[in-house]
Amino acid sequence: MTKLDLVNLFQSLHQVKELKGIKFAYSVIKNINIIKSEIEALQKASESSLGFIEYEKKRIELAKKFAKKDKGEPVIEGDRYILEDEKKFGKEWEKLKKEYEEEVGKREWQIKQCNDLLMEDSDIKLHKIKMADVPQDISVKLLEGIFAVIEE
Repeated sequence: MTKLDLVNLFQSLHQVKELKGIKFAYSVIKNINIIKSEIEALQKASESSLGFIEYEKKRIELAKKFAKKDKGEPVIEGDRYILEDEKKFGKEWEKLKKEYEEEVGKREWQIKQCNDLLMEDSDIKLHKIKMADVPQDISVKLLEGIFAVIEE
């Protein structure tokens, strides 16, 4: 099981926490606790540096500055600002990227390292959940999410 699989399993275990059954609940909590330190280590490894956070704030402010406005507020579609003048924004953004070139480069390297780390195998030993202890009302989607810890 890769570390990415472990992240997905961790999320799935949280999704089944409301299901009933003492043995099932015990097994779910036990697995969450087993995985928790690995997840925390992965999160710590992926944290942005203060320099990159500063760059991101300035980049967002730049996007707001060049965004189309509706009643004085920047127009956003989905998770993107709709730019009024993309060329001017592009020029200013290039200056900003040059100013923070080292931080941006470090962040890109960090993201690559984190992605590589997620593809590595994990040596965590999980607590198996007996199929007989799985609640009858579990959905296929939820069962699929925790299938790696189900013992048939």
